[in-house]
Amino acid sequence: MGDRVIGFEGETRYAELARRVFGPDVDIVPPGITLETDRPEYALHKREALVFAAQSIGAVAAQFARGGIQNPLTSQNIVVVKAIVAIGQSFSVGIDPTTPITAGQTAFVRDTGWPRLNNPYGIVAAFDTSADNTYAFGPGFWVPIGTYLPIDVVLRPGHNLGAIALSVNVSAQLGFLWYVRKGSPEELTI
Repeated sequence: MGDRVIGFEGETRYAELARRVFGPDVDIVPPGITLETDRPEYALHKREALVFAAQSIGAVAAQFARGGIQNPLTSQNIVVVKAIVAIGQSFSVGIDPTTPITAGQTAFVRDTGWPRLNNPYGIVAAFDTSADNTYAFGPGFWVPIGTYLPIDVVLRPGHNLGAIALSVNVSAQLGFLWYVRKGSPEELTI
């Protein structure tokens, strides 16, 4: 058979997924199967880590709750943020805040099949408070209070997604769900 699966000659991660799920001798993906939108348990076979990070951020006088995700410049990873959760506060969200995310708590993998459950690709997630409400972004959007917002934001190496509360002196809960995988050279040089 070789290393190819018909229709996925240029994308080895999909060919590998097809062989792992449907058997080593598969030449074609079975009818009715869409690899990119199918079940989350396929992510492991595509070498995608399903990850989350969330935190309750306490109210601090004259401070705004904030948080974000950073794909470090040297990571060689592609990060796709799939959802943001905002409880207790509305958040303004944007790409590449001028105050980058530099440190933070550990993110956790949502698939126990990964041998290293503690953030296998080293993406930084951070939550804190700041007196600076100018946490400026490029193009952005807002997440209303009490919302689970499905989104698709792609963070290539060196890019961040940040969120800051719209009100001062309030506690809030903020969370991010994403997946991460090693990027191919073609994806990283766009």
